[in-house]
Amino acid sequence: MANRYAVGAEGGNINNTSFWSTSSGGASGASVPSTSDAAIFDANSNGGSLSANWTVLDINISAYPDGKQISMAGYNIICRRHFTGNASATAPITGTTGIFTLGYLSTTATWAMSNTIFDCLFTAAGTGGKTMSGSYTVNKTHTWANTCNLLNAGGGKITVKDGWTGTSYFNDAATNPTVDILGER
Repeated sequence: MANRYAVGAEGGNINNTSFWSTSSGGASGASVPSTSDAAIFDANSNGGSLSANWTVLDINISAYPDGKQISMAGYNIICRRHFTGNASATAPITGTTGIFTLGYLSTTATWAMSNTIFDCLFTAAGTGGKTMSGSYTVNKTHTWANTCNLLNAGGGKITVKDGWTGTSYFNDAATNPTVDILGER
């Protein structure tokens, strides 16, 4: 597993080596993070757009500045395992088409949502337990693919503004996680 840091120019191509470095703020030219790598968007990162579907092991946007965005540009993102969100960034992942999928093949995924707002179609996928902490909002349709069992949801709240499909189970009644569905189901 390699850590890759987004360092490309504002509006750059996320699917290109010119967008990635082996260190925060370092020189570009590192390989594009893939199925066994972590993609890190931090204080030294700019916004960028996809030019193809992208599958990555982990995504960390915890230090991504407000106003910066990962534009899906009609393509899909699959984060196979761990996702670390950011409450300070306004809708850091956007797209009118394309689907952002979490936990696709990992039964040990952890999602530190930190009140992240997803302004895109959103899917929670895979089987087995996913550990979620914090809350998140999906401005478009939220889909549960297969039966995704959220463990230890820590009282987190999921807000869905434009529809909900599929089935999930919360396995932490003690912390009373909630789901608010504002759109049609």
